[in-house]
Amino acid sequence: MLTYLHLLTPIGIPVDEYGSKLSITVTALLTAVAFKLVANGFCPPVNYLTLLDKYILLAFATLLVIVAENFIVSQMDYDKAVKLDQAFSIIILLWWLFLHALIAVGTKYDLFYQDWKDVIDSDTEEQSFTRDYYARKPLKTK
Repeated sequence: MLTYLHLLTPIGIPVDEYGSKLSITVTALLTAVAFKLVANGFCPPVNYLTLLDKYILLAFATLLVIVAENFIVSQMDYDKAVKLDQAFSIIILLWWLFLHALIAVGTKYDLFYQDWKDVIDSDTEEQSFTRDYYARKPLKTK
């Protein structure tokens, strides 16, 4: 959530301050990368995307869209750039509200979670694949 809140900060910066907008966007990108690295340390390795992984991937995608918008606005006339920036700011805010409402509703009604039977079957398949892989491959000895 902090990553997405950080995405809303370029909204208040005037259109003609391209450096400040891009600086904040790059800082948000670094924040998202750091958050991803820290989150990976706390989550066990699994062979599917977790809700947190999907959330962070959406944050990266949103950051890329914001970088593209910053570039497009920097190439436009001031009046058109202000209108586009205002419209884009509203769209990003609505996207943020929609995404978090979807996550809240989906979490409440268990829309994002795999059934335990599917998780166990997936883990069993992964273990058998690993066992078969190493059974075929001779170990190197010195």
